[in-house]
Amino acid sequence: MQSSKVVRNVRIFRYDPVKGGEGTFQSYQLTIDNPETTTILDVLLRIQKEQDPSISFRFACRVNMCGSCGMVINGREGLACKTNVCDLPANQDITLRPLNHFPVIKDLLVDMGPFQVRRRAALLRTGGKTHRAVRHQAGHPRTGGHRHGHRLHRLWLLCLKLYHGGQP
Repeated sequence: MQSSKVVRNVRIFRYDPVKGGEGTFQSYQLTIDNPETTTILDVLLRIQKEQDPSISFRFACRVNMCGSCGMVINGREGLACKTNVCDLPANQDITLRPLNHFPVIKDLLVDMGPFQVRRRAALLRTGGKTHRAVRHQAGHPRTGGHRHGHRLHRLWLLCLKLYHGGQP
């Protein structure tokens, strides 16, 4: 696979809670050395480091497991750490905005508190057991950690999409 440099225009939603208002989009140009292996999270981190350290967004695991880097990428909910630049049309800007139906704290950072409260309540309804424990108790065979992690990730994303009105 041959790596090829591309220049992409990245439009990032900016919201300053001190100023209030509706927020606006700000454009950044970025040369990407290898779009096949560069994620949207990599793009955000580079823009934050090289061009604008004031951009706010959330990430944690960087391996497509926790869902904390969820945002709307070119009009579709997704994870910044999972979406590669090559997955997006080359002839369009990359547009990033906060998740729908969550209060915006700043820029791409949203308040997931209400969602977390509902997630905890759902855990309490299962007796506080994890998804793995409930599946095992129900007679399902245990799976390896890798497959189990993907299953939990899919459930997490499904919950996020359903919470803010998306289609599963």
